[in-house]
This record gives sequence, structure tokens and C-alpha cells, in this order.
Amino acid sequence: VVFGGIAQIPDNVRVFNDMFVLHTESSAWKAVEQKGDLPSPRSAHVAVLRGELMFIFGGSNENVPLNDMYYFSFGSLLWRAVRVGGSVCPCPREMMAGVVVTLPSSSSSSASGPQSWLVVHGGRGNEGPLGDVFAADLSEVERSEGVVQWKALRCSSPHSVMCHCGVALQPPHALPGKPTLALVGGMSRGS
Repeated sequence: VVFGGIAQIPDNVRVFNDMFVLHTESSAWKAVEQKGDLPSPRSAHVAVLRGELMFIFGGSNENVPLNDMYYFSFGSLLWRAVRVGGSVCPCPREMMAGVVVTLPSSSSSSASGPQSWLVVHGGRGNEGPLGDVFAADLSEVERSEGVVQWKALRCSSPHSVMCHCGVALQPPHALPGKPTLALVGGMSRGS
């Protein structure tokens, strides 16, 4: 699945909000018909899957960083805008790492099973590279009909970084036995 992106078309830069799915058996790309609260065109955003839903966060619409969130249902082909509940929200950013971390029912305060969190690290904001970490409970977004409560996480982030990748390590591969976010590559100011 590919959503959005940016292309240089001869002397013109264009940002997209279309979606394509690769059918692996035929190796053919197919455009996806999208309905609902269609996100604005963007590139350098985070896109993660949770079941039949794809969540996107942030990115850039040309040179303007974003901090909005949407989710798309592959069952209904419908986008929904996600509203922020509470006062905590990541600043507008692009080129960040984002992963889904699932906590088992025993670690979850949710009575309806495991929680899946979108964890976002760093990226580039209006002032340059960022080193902060935020998490949003995607399970709660579904239950609350499109409201997200972001949490700022305290952790030992190596430094402010952008254009990097994140990998969620689940037990038993994570150390010391809890879900872990591993960061790979990227660049900071001046690198």
C-alpha cells in the first residue's frame, strides 16, 4: 500500500494524496477509490497498519509540516479524520519514525484486550530535527470514534534525528522483555 508522496514533474514539484495497492500475485498496481475525510496531499508521513485499518500521521504538504492524523478502513474504503483529545500533541513534523507496538492484555488497562500504540520518534519540525517521543493508543481511537489522546514519553532518545527508520521489537526479542523501539540510520542537523 502506498499513500501520498511527492514527485518532480519536469519543472514542477507535486504532492499527492492518492493510494495504490500492489497485488502480489499479478505484480500489478491498482488505484484505490477513497471516500470520507480524505487527507490533504502529503509526503514524508508515517503510515502504519493495524488490522484492516491504516493510520497516517504528520508529514509535509510541500514545505509545511503537518501534525494531523487519519485512518483508512480497507473494508469500507473510508477515511476518517482523528481529533486530538487533551492538551498533548506532537508538533507538526515530517520525516519521523513511526511504529505500532502492541501490549498484551495483561499489560493493558483496556478491558477489551491488547492495546496497539502508534509510537512516533523525532523527525523534522519547523525548527529542525526533533528528538522527542509520543505515543497514541490506536485501540482507543477506534473505540472513541476518532479521538486520540497523545502521551509524551520520557525515554533516553539518542539525539534529534530525522529521515530514520524505526522497528518495534516485541518480547522475547526485546530487551529486557518489554516492547522496544529500535531506531536505525537517519541524520541530524549538519550531517
